[in-house]
Amino acid sequence: MNTPLLHLLRAASVSAAFVPLAQAQIISNGTGGGDFATGSTWNGGIAPLGASAPTFRILSGDTVTANTGVNYNRVNNNVEIFGTLNVTSGASVVTGRLNNGTAGAPLHVENSTINVTGGTLSISRISPSTFAGTNTINVSGGEFIFRDGVAQNLAMSPAYIYNISNTGVFRTAGSFNSATNLNGGTIIFESMGKFIGGTFTWTGGTVFLSSGSAYSGADGNRIFNAWNSNASNVLAFSSQSTKQTLTFGTTSYPAVNGTQGTLSFNIYSSAANDNDLLNFIGTSSISLGSGVGLRLNGVSLGGVANDYLGQSYKLFDITTGVYSNLTPTIAATTWNIGGTDYEIGWTNHLATNGTLTIASITAIPEPSAFAALGGLAALAFASSRRRSRR
Repeated sequence: MNTPLLHLLRAASVSAAFVPLAQAQIISNGTGGGDFATGSTWNGGIAPLGASAPTFRILSGDTVTANTGVNYNRVNNNVEIFGTLNVTSGASVVTGRLNNGTAGAPLHVENSTINVTGGTLSISRISPSTFAGTNTINVSGGEFIFRDGVAQNLAMSPAYIYNISNTGVFRTAGSFNSATNLNGGTIIFESMGKFIGGTFTWTGGTVFLSSGSAYSGADGNRIFNAWNSNASNVLAFSSQSTKQTLTFGTTSYPAVNGTQGTLSFNIYSSAANDNDLLNFIGTSSISLGSGVGLRLNGVSLGGVANDYLGQSYKLFDITTGVYSNLTPTIAATTWNIGGTDYEIGWTNHLATNGTLTIASITAIPEPSAFAALGGLAALAFASSRRRSRR
């Protein structure tokens, strides 16, 4: 019996175990795969494209690449990646559940790989919880989104290893409970997203914590310890459009001792209006040495520059804790006030109540190279809108 026919028979057998009879599915050719939009890549000669595109399965041993122009947008479909899926610049693949195996079915996902080098891959859930072999999701460019329509704390399958690097962005409202490696790129936690298990290795890049998230002491400790492990790490916070507080831990929360890395805040925007984004409770203590960088991302403000000169912004609050060595390196900041760009000069230390004060405001006559700092803001704080002074 020839090899393609063997693949076809195997695909039919797997299909019966994984897909409801009422739901059609296109299966890769079993002879190596090919371009996502090319008919010969798929068994039957029809690519899964168009408004009514069916679900698809990529067989083990096949590599299917979604290139520029591919737009698969089927949020109610479940797809299965048993081989390799590549998503490149200009492609968009939006789907529902990934690898929706039925209970008790044999393990069919072994050594599967998803590579996002550009474009967008968006899924709502990853299942089941057990796989064979090693399964990886590599995000080195573009964006991988894990979100179920509305913000929910959905656990991502521990059977996958997540590797984020270079300019890749991993945006999630879910929880990491498996091995995760961040070496460049950005992880953006939305709403309830957080680390709840697995090994988190952070050698470079940005972790962005959105307001409204709830973190236990273990979660916070995992993130802060990893942030402190490398000078190129950036831990970014944003209150977005409302004044909210991220509360880390309980009375037993361990000390936060920062000796390197950068803490990046998105100021709430209004003069004399605290941010209060970090809240360390009880017996917690915080120590930010001179090796820690502090970045305060610019926003667009109303009024005039003098409205903000001398104003203090509270970045964190420790209700009954211990403060020590709050002398981070504070980066120059560019803000737009009343339509003009200004360089904001800060006092050279944090007050023991977690505030930082504007010491000088200098107009910038022409667009400044500081706009490069907007790269982080554009990436991690895209939700920030131009705000009027409140």
